[in-house]
Amino acid sequence: MNFYLVTYDISNPKRLHKVFQCLSDFGHHRQLSVFECWLTNRKLVQLKNRLTRIIDSEDDQVLIISLCRDCVGKIDSLGRRRIPPDPRVMIC
Repeated sequence: MNFYLVTYDISNPKRLHKVFQCLSDFGHHRQLSVFECWLTNRKLVQLKNRLTRIIDSEDDQVLIISLCRDCVGKIDSLGRRRIPPDPRVMIC
């Protein structure tokens, strides 16, 4: 399993809600438009396929950023405490 930060900028409220719902099926909501996801290669492909069907490729943007395990451990948080998602409890 690999760790991904997924961030999005969706111009239409209806699509925004659908993207949020989709990402909720794959990861943990962290900030307004940021999710943290532990995904297998298969789940990553499923996520990309679902998002591609939802977004408008001319107006919207989704960034899927892969982080190595060492990088995940180096995520620094200011303000509210960040509780890292446990990959052992993720549905694969």
